[in-house]
Amino acid sequence: MHIGGCSLTACFSLLICVVSSIYLIVDSKRVGRFFLRFVPDSNRVTMINIVGQLNKMLSKYVVGQLILIIIMSVVAFIFLTIFKIKYALVIAILSGVLEIIPYLVRF
Repeated sequence: MHIGGCSLTACFSLLICVVSSIYLIVDSKRVGRFFLRFVPDSNRVTMINIVGQLNKMLSKYVVGQLILIIIMSVVAFIFLTIFKIKYALVIAILSGVLEIIPYLVRF
């Protein structure tokens, strides 16, 4: 019973995270303007510059993680096919995607 409750909570948390992320991506300009209202007029330009720099750094991080996933998947696929492992492609893609878990847990 406890395991079922924990997995249901995890599924709901994942769903909320995905939906809110999609909303924030699609409507990011409106959300940014909303939060910018709370910044004093004298600091708005500085805040816009800081958020722009944060956005650039975050996008570089995400691109780096995607490159890491692709590299790990390709390397795993090569080694798994050398050893003639069944379902090498599925295992390689899964190992590449699961490579990001330590970075997510760290945050």
